[in-house]
Amino acid sequence: MTKIISLLISILMMASFLFAETPKPNMTLKDIENRTRETLTEIKSELTFEYPQNTSYLLVKYKTQKFMVHDKFKTGKVSEKARETEGPSDKGFMLRMHIEDKGTIHQADIPQRIHETYWDTDLNETVINNTEKQICWSLSFGTRTDKKLLEKIKNIIVDIVK
Repeated sequence: MTKIISLLISILMMASFLFAETPKPNMTLKDIENRTRETLTEIKSELTFEYPQNTSYLLVKYKTQKFMVHDKFKTGKVSEKARETEGPSDKGFMLRMHIEDKGTIHQADIPQRIHETYWDTDLNETVINNTEKQICWSLSFGTRTDKKLLEKIKNIIVDIVK
């Protein structure tokens, strides 16, 4: 009788383990936008949040401006024609994020910092805990952007995925 009771308890415990729902966060870019708004209250009125059409990413802008840039090719050659692009001012930033499958391979080594003509860009990815997803992000910033603000932005990404 004791063996039967032990066997039944084992079966029930195994069944509860197999059929228990494991909490899986359904992280969305909207969650990240909300957390960014809540955290960066001191500059909230100057932030813009965009979901560019036909893309799957969130773009957060703060103190941006138009620049004329000459593209650089992998060969080292510089384009003869300049093109207009938006980037962070000397005190601004642009944060671009999208959610992708964990382990996605990129052309660029990640993490890395790219030194561009008018600003620097940090590239990185952050795994979303308890999922098979990660946030791939780039943070472009001007030379005089507040370093504490940049750390706060990076911490938003790290904290929200815990």
